[in-house]
This record gives sequence, C-alpha cells and structure tokens, in this order.
Amino acid sequence: MLKGKTVFLRPVEPADATKLMVWENNPAHWKVTDTEVPFSMHAILQLIEQQQHIRSTGQLRLIICLNESKEAVEQLIYMMLISVMERQLLEY
Repeated sequence: MLKGKTVFLRPVEPADATKLMVWENNPAHWKVTDTEVPFSMHAILQLIEQQQHIRSTGQLRLIICLNESKEAVEQLIYMMLISVMERQLLEY
C-alpha cells in the first residue's frame, strides 16, 4: 500500500465491486475510459479478479482512499483520468 499525508492507494478488492460498477457505468466517465456499453456485475467481478494478475493484464488498478475515513475518492480518480487523457492528446 502506498500512503501519503491525506490519501493512500490500495489494490481493488471484490468489496469494491458495487462502487466500481456505479462509477464505470456513469456515461460521464465513458469518454475517458472508452466504454461504449454498461458493465454487468459479473463483468466487474471478472475485472477485479483479473487485476490480481498484473503481468497478464498489463494494468494496475488502485483505489484512492482518504486516510481518515478509508473511503474511495471517486472525484479525484475521475480528475486524474481526464488529466491522463489530456496528456495523451497533447502527444499526438
């Protein structure tokens, strides 16, 4: 786990499935994640399981949480994704 002054990063866990499904299925996020159709709960659970095998997926997904409450910081995640997308666009 990576920990800073106000937030920490932790691996995605099966208990995060409902929050991830709500977040991933928000059409406002689709332009950032290249999602075209909503995910089922089964697909979200499979995604979480696959994230345990970073070498085969080539991805590392982490949950950003507040140190005080241990709650995920969804707005921060969205802002970070937009920032990444903007940097990618500038490279072209």
